[in-house]
Amino acid sequence: MAAINNCDGPIVSESPLIPVIAGQRPVLLDPFAFHVVALNRPDVERSLIERISRREFTCVVVEQDPTTARGQAWYANVNLTQGVIDSVLRHYQLEQTIAGERFFRTAH
Repeated sequence: MAAINNCDGPIVSESPLIPVIAGQRPVLLDPFAFHVVALNRPDVERSLIERISRREFTCVVVEQDPTTARGQAWYANVNLTQGVIDSVLRHYQLEQTIAGERFFRTAH
């Protein structure tokens, strides 16, 4: 709860529960469905990438370590997309990991 409250602004999260706990509307309800839709509708992926690039979110929360081979495979093939994760890694920095949730904050 403290990590979620420390985000202190809009959150995009692989788990829709995190923004709900923060009293926000989830940006993503199903990151797998997002991945599938993005395969056929690149504009959907591009929209989220642009929002992340603009640092629209205070925090981005993901469930796999995107710097490992396993995490990269997860995002390339299962949840979100490699493009979304690449944008997170470019514009945000890992702040902490709690209960397997990786909290990225805007990089300064």
